[in-house]
Amino acid sequence: MASGSTDESIRLYDMRTHREIGTLLHHEGAINWLVFFNSTHLFSASDDRTICIWECGTWDCIHQLMGHKAPVTCFAVHPSGKLGLSVSLDKTLRAWNLMTGAISFTQKLGQVAQLVQWNQTGDQYAVAFEKTIAIYEAAGGSVVFNILVDKRISCILYLQDNVLAVGSDNPFIQLFSTEEGKCLCKLEGHSSRVKALAMAPGGLLLFSASSDGCVKCWRLDEDWNKVTCISTVETGARLMCLTVVSPESLCSELQTEEQGASEEQGASGEQGAPGERGHLEEQGALKRMEQPQCVRIMKQLKKKVAGSESRRLTISSLKKLRKRRRKLAKPSEG
Repeated sequence: MASGSTDESIRLYDMRTHREIGTLLHHEGAINWLVFFNSTHLFSASDDRTICIWECGTWDCIHQLMGHKAPVTCFAVHPSGKLGLSVSLDKTLRAWNLMTGAISFTQKLGQVAQLVQWNQTGDQYAVAFEKTIAIYEAAGGSVVFNILVDKRISCILYLQDNVLAVGSDNPFIQLFSTEEGKCLCKLEGHSSRVKALAMAPGGLLLFSASSDGCVKCWRLDEDWNKVTCISTVETGARLMCLTVVSPESLCSELQTEEQGASEEQGASGEQGAPGERGHLEEQGALKRMEQPQCVRIMKQLKKKVAGSESRRLTISSLKKLRKRRRKLAKPSEG
């Protein structure tokens, strides 16, 4: 996982160990947008008016796209990986040939765009302004529809080639048809503005983060009126962004933790006689099988959030702890 900040750095984290593994330094301005393409490249957009292309693994900056005259607010990679789109405070949209690093074309938008995103097949893209979303046809670059939202837009996400989810200062998510330009349904449940949307691999689960501090998991359905919220985590924080780690890796991690917990209980003898313990373990296994994977994941996240609240450290205490570790690591003199 990668995170960007106003400190001009990009920090990398290993989600298997939950530890920071490094920092990328190249930009000379705040990092506004980060997006991975498969597991090969990372793209970063910055206030320094450039987009950097990083090679995953070596983490070298292999190219820097320059051309915008103001901070770049968002960058989107075509599903083929050969084309990119960027929007900027200079009120333009630029298309980039990612094979050569050259600008393919520049389009004047007339107003500042905050977001841009391709659909799954790459034949359509959406550009979000303050309260309007323009749906473009990739082939001709012409606007197909203009979608109007009554409040400021904060996030957009294609759920299907022709269905766009929109989060705004409203306390609900709106799903729009990009073929007809109409609202298909509203997903209600949050009590404050929706700040971020992310979809799990497979396209069956949608996650949303809100300023109310809640992360919600929605089960998608072919009938959009049957989309339901199946789990909620209250983080107690003012959420600004959201990303999803592959459910398969999370589930394998949870299974390892569950096995470790059952082994500890068996060793301590807290479950009573062996026959009774085996019966209870069997019941627990059946219960876990009946629960959807996403529900088990969200429950585990709740436990981690609750545990982290009791283990929070201030920056000063972390510095003191690091100093103590350095002193202990030094060989004693004499």
